[in-house]
Amino acid sequence: MARSSQLFVNFAHRKCTGELAGERSTCLMQMTPMKAIIPVAGAGTKLRPHTYTQPKALIPIAGKTILSFIVDQLHEAGINEFIFIVGYLGEKIQDYVKQSYPDLTTHFVFQNERQGTGHAIELTRNIVGEDEVFVALGDTICEYDVHEMVSSPFSMLAIK
Repeated sequence: MARSSQLFVNFAHRKCTGELAGERSTCLMQMTPMKAIIPVAGAGTKLRPHTYTQPKALIPIAGKTILSFIVDQLHEAGINEFIFIVGYLGEKIQDYVKQSYPDLTTHFVFQNERQGTGHAIELTRNIVGEDEVFVALGDTICEYDVHEMVSSPFSMLAIK
């Protein structure tokens, strides 16, 4: 499988003291719940004809949907609240998530006009509020230590 672009964002609210005279800076993380934002609004045109009736995030790989790989990783790392940005065939994603993950707190935000990932994430601002966020693209399966990223005292952005 070809590697596609990967984007992970872990933004946290922190109070930091700057480095003075060579001292290490210290950061104290304010204890706020972390929410996962998963953009899954794309039409999946590169996977036609498979995505005419099925969103890309719900395509099965090794008996599990792409979205399940992502949600399971994040949930195992301690994230219990998810915001899904949906668009094309969004009702199928909504139905799948509600049926497969009834115990998670979920929100669905509709991106009616495809204006990019930044716009999609901006649509979640009222739900996110002041909480930390972890953004994982809904069409990318990655092998990485999610728990380490979630528990890091630093904000991160990883793109490949």
